[in-house]
Amino acid sequence: TRVHALELGVGTSSSNSGRLVPGLSATASIGPIALTGTSTGTRTSVYYLSSYTFGAVKRFEGGRFWWGDLQLGFGLGVAYSQYGYRSSPQGEHDVKRDFTGGPLFQFRWAFLDPVYLGMDALFGLRYPQGLLALALQDVIMLSVGVGL
Repeated sequence: TRVHALELGVGTSSSNSGRLVPGLSATASIGPIALTGTSTGTRTSVYYLSSYTFGAVKRFEGGRFWWGDLQLGFGLGVAYSQYGYRSSPQGEHDVKRDFTGGPLFQFRWAFLDPVYLGMDALFGLRYPQGLLALALQDVIMLSVGVGL
């Protein structure tokens, strides 16, 4: 399996309360260790969202799936979001910020190497009662990208 030092992708993220919004992803690898990040956002006349994730994973070879190589990564990550809402297009934004961290899972399928289908899934561990209820604050980015 060929390891790419840099991967750039575009896709959709679930950071907007489950509604899919466009996003970018980037991963830099040094051997089996990869640093990864995503950025996504949306804006209307009364609402905006900016969301970012950053993490580190250790990658493993996952074998082949059909005709492409699989890579899996497990590690830790953090997510930061900022939301702004106003009741009218001329009003002031009511701004809220959100921060979480937890386990990060990464998946890459190089179905047409160097082009890949990827997923970065961060499962935020914010509230102990949420863990007991299996209610994690997840941010998932699905992307199609290219390894350089």
